[in-house]
Amino acid sequence: MIVATPTITHTGTRFLHRQIFHSPKLFMVTNPHIQPKYKDIIIHVHMFSKLKSKYNAMLIAGWPIVIPLTHPARNKESQRRQNRWPKEFKEQWLNMINFCTQCQPLFLHLDDKKIREQQAEKICEQFGLPKEIDWTPRKTTGAIHGTHELELTEKYLQRVPQYFIDFYEQAKEGI
Repeated sequence: MIVATPTITHTGTRFLHRQIFHSPKLFMVTNPHIQPKYKDIIIHVHMFSKLKSKYNAMLIAGWPIVIPLTHPARNKESQRRQNRWPKEFKEQWLNMINFCTQCQPLFLHLDDKKIREQQAEKICEQFGLPKEIDWTPRKTTGAIHGTHELELTEKYLQRVPQYFIDFYEQAKEGI
């Protein structure tokens, strides 16, 4: 199994890799024409503009793509608590939106309890993974800043562009 996981920082990368794919190891492949050495591999990259060639390699190679998401307002707050610059937040969301217009990824909305189990089941079925998932937030699975259940008040919602929220909601139905 080869799976590509392009992600936005603080949206559930660690949870996806450890709790869904049960893999603590990640690899970054920069040339899609080079066959990875391992049969089972997760190819990961964050959606920074400086890494565009790496996530574009995922498209060229045609690997299945799985993307964890959390609501942009929760993501923004998590990045704020990490002292990330606003430019990084906006850059990654814009790159993700553009990337997803070029492929048909599977999404995992980690902060939406209504849909995440259905999405996780679909991912597990596609890749032959165990369907029992421990959803308990832990630091080892990325729940470091306590924003996974942050109440989305106007205070948080006004900090993010509406089109990021629209993308997040549309991805629930598959883009």
